[in-house]
Amino acid sequence: MYTIEIKQANGQVRLEYLFGRNIIEVIRSLIGDWTFKDELRYSPTRVWTSKSKKERVYGEAWTGNWWWRMQIMLPDKFATIVPLIIATDKTQLSVMCGGQEAYPVYLTIGNIPKSVRRKVNRRATVLLGYLPVDEFSEVKDLNERARLKHKLVHDALARLMEPLRQAAKEGVIMECADGRQRRIYPIPAAFEGDWPEQCGMASAEEGGCPVCEQDYDHRSDYPNLAPLRTPNGTLAALRVYFQNNKDPGELKSLRLKPWWPWWASIPYMNFHASIMPDLLHQLYQGMLKTHVIPWTKKVFGAHLVDKCFRAMPGAVGLRHFTKGISRIPGSRWTGRESRETAKQLLPVIASQPSVNSSFVSLTRSVLDFTYRAHKSQMSESDLQRLERSLGEFHDNKAVLVALGIYKKLEHLNRVKKLHMKTHYYHAICEMGTPDGYNTESPEHLHIIYAKKGWRASSKVRPLPQMTKFIQRYEALRIHRMYIDMYYGYQAQLRVESRVVYGEDEDAIGDGVGRRLVIQDEGLDDDLMETEEMEGANEADEKDCQDELEAETEGELVQIRSENLRDGGVLLDPDWSIAIEPTAPHTSCDEIVKRYGASEIVLRTNEWLHESVEAGILPPLQLVTESHTFDVWHKFYLHHRPLYFDPDLLPR
Repeated sequence: MYTIEIKQANGQVRLEYLFGRNIIEVIRSLIGDWTFKDELRYSPTRVWTSKSKKERVYGEAWTGNWWWRMQIMLPDKFATIVPLIIATDKTQLSVMCGGQEAYPVYLTIGNIPKSVRRKVNRRATVLLGYLPVDEFSEVKDLNERARLKHKLVHDALARLMEPLRQAAKEGVIMECADGRQRRIYPIPAAFEGDWPEQCGMASAEEGGCPVCEQDYDHRSDYPNLAPLRTPNGTLAALRVYFQNNKDPGELKSLRLKPWWPWWASIPYMNFHASIMPDLLHQLYQGMLKTHVIPWTKKVFGAHLVDKCFRAMPGAVGLRHFTKGISRIPGSRWTGRESRETAKQLLPVIASQPSVNSSFVSLTRSVLDFTYRAHKSQMSESDLQRLERSLGEFHDNKAVLVALGIYKKLEHLNRVKKLHMKTHYYHAICEMGTPDGYNTESPEHLHIIYAKKGWRASSKVRPLPQMTKFIQRYEALRIHRMYIDMYYGYQAQLRVESRVVYGEDEDAIGDGVGRRLVIQDEGLDDDLMETEEMEGANEADEKDCQDELEAETEGELVQIRSENLRDGGVLLDPDWSIAIEPTAPHTSCDEIVKRYGASEIVLRTNEWLHESVEAGILPPLQLVTESHTFDVWHKFYLHHRPLYFDPDLLPR
């Protein structure tokens, strides 16, 4: 527990309490966790669509440009970079018991694959601390109250991140999961948070942008020509403000807020560039729920839209809105409702006889951008198509005025999510695809690190009790890990962890006949030196490199030869059914009448006869019309990852 002193304008000092862990020890536990031994990556990689190396592919953090640039900037040629991914999200603990809140801070590292980071049971994302929460309700000045609240958050985060000031500059020797010791340079690389947190952490006004210097009056412009914010520019303007008796100066022109950011003293950190795309709040809960769906209701009427959703035929994977979508309370409208609505929204709009074609194109561009942004791997061609989808929206946005949704296009400046879509291209090139930085993950972690601890507490001064609960929870987890390691138990991944639900049409169309060629390129000398340090000598280095190349190329070729048949992908899915049948003990005669399976007796007897002759089964009585079977109306196919997109998310 740490003490944070907040000095108010009247000179009074208020004491707040921060509950947190040592961030260096948290990183040490993550990178040394033996369960990640076969999955951790210690160096950047470039991925190409073909051997000609003309088009790059971005996916994991180590395929982006940020890691390569940091590898060049660090003076230590043996450096092993650990990109820190920080997430913050304030959550409500109670409504009836005083409206208490918790402000957890979560931490993970980019060396761990995003498919592992997303799994809660792998515990790759851990709790770093609880930030203090204080509303300062006795302060009457709203601007001063906002300043104190943000200063409290920044001072607390600065205290949590203080060990990084030296560690990011000089490095720390750590034992990694593979048993080797490396000099680790932990550098914050990505931040996950909603819009108020992004602006507050960047010391930027919510009327501007935390990533670039675009002003409010031009946020809906496309293309976005505003320069990106830089840490030096932001800190220089804040220094002028504090040194000149708090004269606003450049703060207004740069749309900054007057509090000193927590990231100011951390080497190599560019917080503005570390703000990652947020698929949940920016696309589903942002563009779709807050804007496109209300636009549709205003054009066609809520009654007609609900009628179309009610009349939508049932299909596997589609939710049937039996009462429409207008009657869903806003408090119960989650990302799941937005995703299910998005699947059916375009046919609802396009099926109207008097629909404006430009409005159909505008809606299609929003959905196209949303689905493309979900891809787990994106080539440079995919990024260009993503930009074209955004450009198509701006080409058709005049229809919003023609249909009376807005009086003038300047009203789109209020749609901050639309502006943030202009930064997706750069963010993906820097840190990989957005599916690795979705804010749904930290929100789900609230169940373990906030809700369960709160329920186990006495509800009076809960944070110390919650931290005790987390300590015991982590102690049991660590003990379980050591038991597994002692008995040589390797936890098997569930079927869902390697399952692909649904298909990505763009990935299939672009990927057939194409394979990914992985090669470490650029930084050849530096990376070879790093491998030499890890391999202890030149011979070991060569063996490791040969083994890596053989493993990479061999795996790709093997997947290609087994899964491709006549130019297509041969699917070999697992399947599962419910424990209880839909129609138990159904006779063959009833199966023929009800389901039309007229040859069930004949075909079953043929299979039994062949199995008996092959010695698979002992001699059995043949099936007659009076025999009964359990009948299931539904079964699930769990497809293995496709070779050209192995990280495609299950659905």
